[in-house]
Amino acid sequence: MRHWWNKDAMCTAAPASSNTGASTDFLLHEYDAIETDTQRLRQEGATRLNILVALIAASLAASATALTSDRLSFSSKLTLGCGVLFSVGVYTLLCYKYFIDREITTDANFRALGRIRRYFVYADSRIVPHVSWQTSDGPTHTLKTNKSFVLLSVRHLAAVQASIFTFAWVRHYLELDQAWVWLTVCVTYAAIFAALWIWSEVRFRSAIKRAEKHMRFPQ
Repeated sequence: MRHWWNKDAMCTAAPASSNTGASTDFLLHEYDAIETDTQRLRQEGATRLNILVALIAASLAASATALTSDRLSFSSKLTLGCGVLFSVGVYTLLCYKYFIDREITTDANFRALGRIRRYFVYADSRIVPHVSWQTSDGPTHTLKTNKSFVLLSVRHLAAVQASIFTFAWVRHYLELDQAWVWLTVCVTYAAIFAALWIWSEVRFRSAIKRAEKHMRFPQ
């Protein structure tokens, strides 16, 4: 994760000097660059999520076509279906990692924007009532609560894929009662969902600690 600040910089009010105009222009350009990067991350994330959903839909359609084919034995159908689910599941995990990294980088961007807003608030306190976004550089609400809608959606998708895989494998290879089959599926769903939540939570807690260590403008 990139750091947008100089840890040796002094956290004082913007000084009045002949270079104030140049400093202001520099920070405005910096603000635009960070905002552009944030928008790029959002657009890239939306594209990846759309690709993931389309890939899952295509894999389910291909699996359904294979299962209804008379040219393949049941074992071949099961192997093909499980292979497709496993491949899509790996891509889902890669997407989940990307979305975690994106949230952490976006948090760094928001904190960098907050520092720039603080500069202008220091320079002219009259604008304080008109500033809608944060002027601090503390961790964002999304990072602290781990309530990203995208991460929640991918967790559900991954848990559903793992549950389908488990259902197919247990039904074919294990002689269990129907109740035990569905219990195994439910446990798999809960375990995958919880494991992915813990993964993001650990990464976010680590990012929050780093952010708080370098925080210079608390709320």
